[in-house]
Amino acid sequence: AFPGQPTTTCGDLEIDGDLGLLPPEQCDILPDLVNDLCECKPVGSTIAPTTTPPPDEGCSVCGEGLEVTIPDAIFAFPGEPTRTCGELEDEGEQGLLSEVECDIYPDLIAVLCDCQPIGESCSVCGEGKEVTIPDAIFVFPGEPRRTCGELEDEGEQGLLTPTQCDIYPELIDDLCGCEPTLSPTIPVTPAPATPAPVTPAPVTPAPTFSPVFVLPTDAPVQPTDAPVEPTEAP
Repeated sequence: AFPGQPTTTCGDLEIDGDLGLLPPEQCDILPDLVNDLCECKPVGSTIAPTTTPPPDEGCSVCGEGLEVTIPDAIFAFPGEPTRTCGELEDEGEQGLLSEVECDIYPDLIAVLCDCQPIGESCSVCGEGKEVTIPDAIFVFPGEPRRTCGELEDEGEQGLLTPTQCDIYPELIDDLCGCEPTLSPTIPVTPAPATPAPVTPAPVTPAPTFSPVFVLPTDAPVQPTDAPVEPTEAP
């Protein structure tokens, strides 16, 4: 079975190829896809088919710089077990896929697994805005219920597709209370106050006295009456 095509046998595929009923792109990729399943061998030979060794390092099943954004999508491939896109991506990163698989999977799963550029973060409210009601519940068809806070985290971590980054700002603007991002406030440390200069009060010098020299004088003499001699009465 091949994604998007009816189930056919290896014999029917071979007949379609011989009759020229296959488009050129299928003729290019089918040999690698059906080699093991259909046990392709050189005409007239019994040499056992060989498999391409896995690459030395892992690969991205979406292609260089791209990643799976629908990990639960189911991928069915002829001759291989059914796997999710997430499982395919893990196998590629762990180096479990062959070089051929690493080369052809990007074209095969691009739409099914919704391959998108890796890690392009965005603001779900739009450039320069942020969620102010993180607990509000956002419901969108085909997606799980999430809070506005969870949506904002997914956008910052690059987990949303470019399409989601483009449409979410208009869808959640009112619900999530999108507001302009506030610039961080830097506390201002006041400069130390400089005390005003103190002008000392003018000091009045104590009066000085010039020395006064006093010349000594004799003590004043109190006049006394002259002594009167008593006389006898006649």
